[in-house]
Amino acid sequence: MADSAHVSASAAAPSSAATSQSAAQSSASQAPVSSAASASSAAASSSAAVSASSAATSKAPDKYEFKLPAGEKVDPAVVERTTAIARELGLSNDAGQKLLDATLAEIKTVNAAQVEANKPGGTRWSETQAQWKADALKDAEIGGTEEKLANSVELAQKVLAQFGGPATAKFLNESGLGSHPEAIRLLSKIGAAMSESTLILAPSSQKPGKLPPKTAMYGEDGTGAAKKE
Repeated sequence: MADSAHVSASAAAPSSAATSQSAAQSSASQAPVSSAASASSAAASSSAAVSASSAATSKAPDKYEFKLPAGEKVDPAVVERTTAIARELGLSNDAGQKLLDATLAEIKTVNAAQVEANKPGGTRWSETQAQWKADALKDAEIGGTEEKLANSVELAQKVLAQFGGPATAKFLNESGLGSHPEAIRLLSKIGAAMSESTLILAPSSQKPGKLPPKTAMYGEDGTGAAKKE
């Protein structure tokens, strides 16, 4: 998160200010190679790689036997849709295999581009951050002006500094959620309440449980003011 609408700045947790990209890279390596939603369009665009003469001169087998990439997860729906296209075109098993390979490669490229765009600092991530900052600035409760928004963010950062930690700051930085108007609203309200409240501690000789509830919370005179010695 950047600038004044960023509630998890390095002031909250200096050791975690740098944004990690390992989470996004890990998700890219473990995500399925394909999605059923994009299978048909990828297969259609990849079919150009299959020679037209193959469709005219070869006969579709009774059952296609395709080899899938070793060590990769492939959505069964993609295989099913590619098989249907291969059969409709009358492709041989070899030609159908080429179509499937081209389809999987296309989808893999699209998925990689999406992961890159959603990484911290990526195109889509940055667009989302800019939109959330604009929304926070327009919000009359936490923003309205740059000065008021900066004050709300400062209160939120105080909460993170006192109750958060490196893991919290890392999460907010990587997800970008620290810039979300609702996150700023929640944390700034807590920060304002912390600034306005006064904690009254019971004398060491007095057990807190023995004090009447009102006295324990607001002091002996009921005002919440500290007792003068």
